[in-house]
Amino acid sequence: MGKRSVKSRLCVRGKEEKIKIGHTFAPTVSRDILFSCLTIMISKRWKIQSMDVEKAFLQSGAIDRNVFVRPPNEAGLDNQKIWQINAAAYSLTDAARKWYLKLKETLLDCGLRVCEVEPAVFYIRETKNCLKGIRVTHVDDFLFAGEGIFLDAFAKMKTKRKIGRCVNSSFKFCGLKVSSEKDGCLRVKIESEKAGEVVKILTDGLTERRMTGQEETKVRGKIGQLQWYASVFRPDLSFMLGDLCPHSTPKNILIRFVA
Repeated sequence: MGKRSVKSRLCVRGKEEKIKIGHTFAPTVSRDILFSCLTIMISKRWKIQSMDVEKAFLQSGAIDRNVFVRPPNEAGLDNQKIWQINAAAYSLTDAARKWYLKLKETLLDCGLRVCEVEPAVFYIRETKNCLKGIRVTHVDDFLFAGEGIFLDAFAKMKTKRKIGRCVNSSFKFCGLKVSSEKDGCLRVKIESEKAGEVVKILTDGLTERRMTGQEETKVRGKIGQLQWYASVFRPDLSFMLGDLCPHSTPKNILIRFVA
């Protein structure tokens, strides 16, 4: 076994801030755009890679307001001391947005451009109609592929931001497991789910009764999963699944779904 290391992360209760924060939205890539980018990368025969950024939020720069927090018990300080946060700590309501803006600034400085329809995607062109690379971002995780000036821009970025591991054979990104096959094909699977699995939502014999609040919550979660699968594998089932929402299905239901 390798050497075991213990890591920790300082998280704050950002929702307890009393002042009103402005924009807190941080773009993340949508599923449709992600699959479109993967299709382009494969058609270009680029090597698809994934990487993350170490301590991303702490690389966002100084925050523009005073934030004070009580130190955790593990810090070993007495109750009379507090800390002042100088960077965008995890769980601040605008931490993710500050990181995105800093990342955007860095990528633009390296020569990339923001996608007009998906701000979580960046690209670079050598000429007007010659695409040289795409970078898909999801908070501090990146999926990217390209050649030529794109790889030069990537090398420049590594000098500006501290990045973590970079893998290209098999990796996970946004709930998908991506792996390169020996025949050159790219295999994309839904992480931690088995195709053909029977999803059992709710069973209680054949009796008819209204669901409890806890049961409705469980049903909504399962139907949401099924709708996600249907949108990827069986779009023809999406409309039918919409009719299974608890407000329109007060009786018991048993759903079997094969991806």
